[in-house]
Amino acid sequence: MALGDNFTFQNYAKVSYVSPHVTYDMTVRAFDPEKKALGADRSETFFHDYDQASPSVIDHRLSASFLDHFTATAFEGILVYANDALGDIRFYNPFMFLHNQFSFIGGTTNNYMGFEVGMTLPHGFEFNAQVNFDQLQLASEKDDEDNPPSTYGVLANVSWTSVVGKGILNLWLEGVMTTPYMNQRQIQNPDPEFG
Repeated sequence: MALGDNFTFQNYAKVSYVSPHVTYDMTVRAFDPEKKALGADRSETFFHDYDQASPSVIDHRLSASFLDHFTATAFEGILVYANDALGDIRFYNPFMFLHNQFSFIGGTTNNYMGFEVGMTLPHGFEFNAQVNFDQLQLASEKDDEDNPPSTYGVLANVSWTSVVGKGILNLWLEGVMTTPYMNQRQIQNPDPEFG
């Protein structure tokens, strides 16, 4: 639920630790600036200028496997819109809870966190679910009209895999629901076509 087609270029680097029961990933992503934010048409070819602000994302994911058929994952991340966000050494601390370090910096950041579960089931079935919290309002914050509303997204899918002749058949069904302000930060009137 974190990637879309509103960027022309998406570059990333990923570092992982994998063991039989625990997996940790840190992913660093850099995007070109959104063309619509620069007033350019989406169909125009755009070359990045390193002197202007561009979005960067850091994600942390920690997964644990239980009983060989159940996985639980917690993840968190931040999108920062800045000239040189990836040059900030604090980003690369794998144990940093990013929300604590980069929170509400003049509308140029967007923190998120979430949880996933995955289960392998008998007869070739697999189930996965994810909830992503972008903005959670505490009871004391709900009265402030300047705060964006609570935003979240939910994703669930089920798949079935079977050997068919000399090949493998895989069928899946997925559903996603997000609230309107998902991944928005201090945007009063989001573009109805592109968000």
